[in-house]
Amino acid sequence: MKKILIFFNFFLLFSCKHLTDPFGAGMDKISDSVTDTIIVNEMVYEDFDGGGIGTSWANFDDRLNNGNSYSTQFSITGYSGSGVRLQYQLGPDYVSRYAFLSIVSPVDISKYNAVQFKMKGSGNKVRVILRADTFQNSNAPSPSSYDDYGYVIGNSSSSWKEYTIFFKDFVQEGWGAKFNLDDILVNFDRIQFKAASMISGETGFFDVDDVKFVYLQKKR
Repeated sequence: MKKILIFFNFFLLFSCKHLTDPFGAGMDKISDSVTDTIIVNEMVYEDFDGGGIGTSWANFDDRLNNGNSYSTQFSITGYSGSGVRLQYQLGPDYVSRYAFLSIVSPVDISKYNAVQFKMKGSGNKVRVILRADTFQNSNAPSPSSYDDYGYVIGNSSSSWKEYTIFFKDFVQEGWGAKFNLDDILVNFDRIQFKAASMISGETGFFDVDDVKFVYLQKKR
């Protein structure tokens, strides 16, 4: 049985002056839009309580900000039956305002049209990112390759909630290299859940579980 790959890391971005703060459509609106659909096909990417695909690896990068104590602090805790938690405190500058959970395994997801997952949190913004790391780094020099396709959840729910986000609703921020979404889906290798507010000193957490890719179509 393959091990599950969970890669926890900080995101160091050199072109911070180009950052924007996009908001997607409200998640309630998205939830409403899937009530008249059915799942035609699905793939479990990571169910922390029941398996998934990939190889297990956890990493803490303490090199950011030259090891200064004001770098973002975070911890990871697994819960039986309740996914995995990323708890964090964001630092004071662009170098240290990033904390994210990555679930990594290369797989072509172009035959699906949405991602579903369960999440709860402390009420802070979370950006969900679809990334093709190898493809993006090969086709644009860092850091511009990190202008990823993402979707911002404005307020994480205090109780478990299932989210459905259609691929068409993921957008780049616009400050870096442009990529075709179809290329990202074909070359996809990780999904990231990222503390997205960039507010200095923000503390919070979010729990994630049951991440899967699905193809939805309208009921007949």
